[in-house]
Amino acid sequence: MDKTNLYTMPISFKSRCVQVRDAQWVCHKVNTEMPYFSITKIKPLIIKQMNTLERHFPQREKTSIKTYYLWNNLKALGLNNEDLSQLSFYQRIFIKYKQKFFYTENDKHISVILNKAKDVIKNFNQKRNECKQYKNDVKASLIMLEKYKLGNCQETAILAELILKINGIKNAQTVILKAENENVTLDHEICVFNRDGSAFSKINRDTIVVDPWINKADFAANMIEYYKNQCKFLFRIPEGQKINFLPYKHNNLTKKDITQFCIKYPKFLFNSSKRKFMSNEAGFLNK
Repeated sequence: MDKTNLYTMPISFKSRCVQVRDAQWVCHKVNTEMPYFSITKIKPLIIKQMNTLERHFPQREKTSIKTYYLWNNLKALGLNNEDLSQLSFYQRIFIKYKQKFFYTENDKHISVILNKAKDVIKNFNQKRNECKQYKNDVKASLIMLEKYKLGNCQETAILAELILKINGIKNAQTVILKAENENVTLDHEICVFNRDGSAFSKINRDTIVVDPWINKADFAANMIEYYKNQCKFLFRIPEGQKINFLPYKHNNLTKKDITQFCIKYPKFLFNSSKRKFMSNEAGFLNK
């Protein structure tokens, strides 16, 4: 399994563009000031790990790999048919014919891990439903991250939007990724803004993506290529299709709201004696 830590991986602050550099700072702030556990990272990593087991399948009737047993646990985790379809051909064949396998101490260890993961997923869904009572995306996301230490891409994208806005980036917007010519989303949310200060409607050369969930920020064109090439195991992107950015229900914050958030969360304010947030040679963005 890929053990890369997406939360604390080294960050380069030598970007050629100061806006991208400060956008990366926002990602870093989200992941270090409010560390969280993301259940959406569990499912694809389990699937990826199970696919690596394929090379161990012996060509005989009995095997120590408990595919059928593991499959039942994966179903209990709430994986849908689309998730399950990503498992290899050989694994699906074993499941189809319900092969009987040995049961070892290692299987008991795997069972404990999967049951713990299942409990975390169940707890996450309960907490998110509790937060819906506030009917305010920003407040609900802050409670999930700060109080329960739980969050997925939705919570981190909304927090990134909040951090940008309290630092003067008024056009920050949470969006949902969707594959072109498909009726389903990629089940991934990010934050975007146009560095020229214009309101976001669709991506252009000035659009910058802030994605704390994978701890990366860059121009939209670069991020799309990164998603397609580096994030295939996290969410499905149809081959040869464009990725559309659909504005999410906007979190309208009043000046009073922003002032209150600044007072409550001073750690999210950009503090530098040398320059202002998102500053460049031409001036200051959203001054």
